[in-house]
Amino acid sequence: MIDKELKMKQSIKFLVSLLTIPLLLTGCFASDEEEVASTTEVYETSNFSISIPQDWEILEESEFTSNIPQSTIVAFRNNIKNEIFNANVNISVQNTNLTDPSDLAKSSKANAKTSLISFQEIETKDIEVKSGDGTIKGTLMEFQGKKSAQESMIRFKQLYIIRGNTAYTITTAYLPDEDGTVVQYIDEMLNSFALK
Repeated sequence: MIDKELKMKQSIKFLVSLLTIPLLLTGCFASDEEEVASTTEVYETSNFSISIPQDWEILEESEFTSNIPQSTIVAFRNNIKNEIFNANVNISVQNTNLTDPSDLAKSSKANAKTSLISFQEIETKDIEVKSGDGTIKGTLMEFQGKKSAQESMIRFKQLYIIRGNTAYTITTAYLPDEDGTVVQYIDEMLNSFALK
């Protein structure tokens, strides 16, 4: 019983940390309204691949500050700096006893409701994710909320995938009125994620 409670607390801690990562990856920068013609490149590890805009910044684990959870293995940040919030994507991996990614989405939703102000679920749906020569089930949840009353509303899209005992969470974050091209890049990144 204690082991089960400990694992549940660890899962809740992990899910709450997923919501804070995008907020930590942004920064206050001077705004440069420059048009960037972006093409994509493939970011690959031994376990997955994802297409990213060539002009987005890649942040590897060795570049993370101590406030980024250890489960985060890579992050991508829009190179066009915004003084309010920079669109970003991160990938986190953890061990899990869950077998259905929709259960992970439900836990994350419950945590988001308590950790974000003005939480609003937009959509949750099951999708197919490439895995080896086939596909596996993933759950995509879109929602928005604020970290504090003084901060801007942030829109999140999280893709949850479970293969074996490993849970992958791809978290995207951007302003609700983000440039349409940036939102398209984010959607393409989510759609391109594939397990090997």
